[in-house]
Amino acid sequence: MADRSRTRNWIRRTIAVALIVFGSYALLAPGLAATWFVITDHGTGANEPSRFAIHFHRKFAAHYADYARERIVSGKAATHSTFEIAATEWPLFGSVFFLWATEQLQTDFDENPEWFSEEPKVYARDAIEAATDLVLDPAHAKWVRDHWKDDYLTRENCFYRMLIMSATTAHFRLTGDPKHNAVLRQQVDSMKAELLATSTGLINDYPGQCYPGDVVAAVVAILRGDDILGTPDSDFATKMGEKIFRPGQVSRFGLPPYAANASSGISLDQSRGCGNSYFTTFAPLAWPAGAPDWFQSYLDGFWQQDWFGAGFREFPRQAGNASYFDVDSGPVLWGWGASATSFGIGAARSNGHFAHARAMASQVIAATWPMPNGEFLIPKFAFDSKNAPYLGQAGILFQLTRRPYPGCKIDDSQIPIPASTWLALSIYFVLGAPLVWVGTRNLRR
Repeated sequence: MADRSRTRNWIRRTIAVALIVFGSYALLAPGLAATWFVITDHGTGANEPSRFAIHFHRKFAAHYADYARERIVSGKAATHSTFEIAATEWPLFGSVFFLWATEQLQTDFDENPEWFSEEPKVYARDAIEAATDLVLDPAHAKWVRDHWKDDYLTRENCFYRMLIMSATTAHFRLTGDPKHNAVLRQQVDSMKAELLATSTGLINDYPGQCYPGDVVAAVVAILRGDDILGTPDSDFATKMGEKIFRPGQVSRFGLPPYAANASSGISLDQSRGCGNSYFTTFAPLAWPAGAPDWFQSYLDGFWQQDWFGAGFREFPRQAGNASYFDVDSGPVLWGWGASATSFGIGAARSNGHFAHARAMASQVIAATWPMPNGEFLIPKFAFDSKNAPYLGQAGILFQLTRRPYPGCKIDDSQIPIPASTWLALSIYFVLGAPLVWVGTRNLRR
């Protein structure tokens, strides 16, 4: 009887300790961290680095280095078909998001090192190399080779080649190592000539699929590549602007459509939030004169705000609040688009609208479930946890590290933090506190 009683007591103590540890580590600690940064991180709503991004980027870098190396060695990328979007595109896109975020944080460090405990390009060196190697890994090009065959590095294939230029440019800016500059030069020269030879300024991502937002990102990648290669070409941006933004090729909001026919420029889909947030993040770097009007048009047609939430809609107001989902938009609920709003943080920051950025960022931070080890639990499992577990986290860090383009006028709007932020934060404590309380009570008994 005594042995049985001791066994029961041991089991009860173990359960009590497990409740305390789980409630504290998985619920209360993330809740306290998210609440702390929502309240104190002035960088989410001002022209300065986000402390949330600085803090979690340092922890995230080690995770990303391990992930990228393991994925390259595994050879998984060579097994996927062209229909597996998450498994093919997302590992590369996440790697470039990470590199872009690291590049901007390094610039912030160079300007104000007191914000940092260590230099980003130093603590993230392994991750910088691993992320770049993943983008350039031949196995990770398998899906675009299936689309474009032997021409995949020289003809159209806009999205993939934009990622190559972006990764190699960021790598050089962060390390000073020119080992990838020959690849960068080949891509910059070939795509620039190809784009200038078109009448519409558009080329396809995949055969018969053209997304103008990716073309805009490619234009910016070419300009950045030319800059570090010592061949700046301001005329290129001017010529491309004249082609892409012809009256017949833009929506009634003056923004590019989500999808278009590359040959004719005719819109194949309406202007959508996921594309507009992406476009208005990058366009100011190539055409700063048009940026204020573009972002204001986006606000006028797609911004949605009430006491509960704030963010960008996936479809214009006239479309109503229908629910929707696809791989680019993510879930659309009550009109708000998940991708439109999360990417909207970067768009708002890039255009100097920090009140809008803070309102959206507070909701995103509250919903990340930031673990003490530096991982964001919700984004990790919301995306493809097998192939691209860190795409969401890299994307969030990218959004929170955007800074206004040179000459940008800073908007002085005031927008309160939405109730949805406080509701999301309360969940951590509503779930965690009872577990810790029950565990502590049972342990005392």
